[in-house]
Amino acid sequence: METEEKQRVRRRQRRRQPEKKNADTVVYMPPDKLEKGKLLMRLLTTLAVVVALLIGVSLFFRVSTVTVSGNGKYTQWDIASASGISEGDSLLTLNRSKAAGKIMASLPYVESVRIGINLPNTVKIEIVETEVTYAAKAEGGGWWLLSAAGRIVAQAGSGEEASVTKLLGVTLSDPVEGEQATAYQPASSETDEEGNVIPITVTAQEDLQTLLGIATYLEEYGILGSMVSMDISDRTEIVLWYGTQFEVLLGDDSQLETKIAYLASALEQMKSYQSGTLDIRFVTWPDSVGYTPFD
Repeated sequence: METEEKQRVRRRQRRRQPEKKNADTVVYMPPDKLEKGKLLMRLLTTLAVVVALLIGVSLFFRVSTVTVSGNGKYTQWDIASASGISEGDSLLTLNRSKAAGKIMASLPYVESVRIGINLPNTVKIEIVETEVTYAAKAEGGGWWLLSAAGRIVAQAGSGEEASVTKLLGVTLSDPVEGEQATAYQPASSETDEEGNVIPITVTAQEDLQTLLGIATYLEEYGILGSMVSMDISDRTEIVLWYGTQFEVLLGDDSQLETKIAYLASALEQMKSYQSGTLDIRFVTWPDSVGYTPFD
């Protein structure tokens, strides 16, 4: 049995021993709060760097060269000038669609425009010019040239209409260079038995679109250039003239693509010395195109 003295010694020893600390204890220290002034300064510094970069790039990428391709009727200077693009303009802020619109509005013979950029300093303008294939008379007189899409190109010079396909049976209303052609619509003069005016069922504009549609098919089959005229004075009896060699009877505007395909096939089989009327009003197959020689 321990003596009282030994017990007192053991208690003193325990009091002298240091307490064990937990080595795995994690102490969390909250981060210092970022002062508002410092945060604002950082944001302003970042913004200043971005602005400086943009200004530097803008100053570097500037127009010094404009190239033009596809032009024939207009010079490179004409097209570049019409675009409004000037030396020193920023390539990064260049409004290409606006520049293309300016070219189209200023130069009627331009059918389409494509503008690209080559860094660091070049603008490339590619154009497609109109191939004039039609001429139509204006309501007030005089012939006007039209593109394949029905866009007014220019007023025809003396005798110039003779070198393109004439659109007959329609007249143009107030033609303006660069704008779409619109047909003059006369008032209806037909009356019924009671004297009432019969409403117009097919407008002059529809007649014009029909002629342009026929021309599209003629172009597809490679025979548009030989057509001297297309006449829709009577919508049920549309008449084409293939040079002075053949009068072509189309009938109404039904199955036009098929009729033009049969016409192309028939023309391939005709001899150079032949001339007359080709009747494809009621055609059902290529070999059934009617042929009546001129007297």
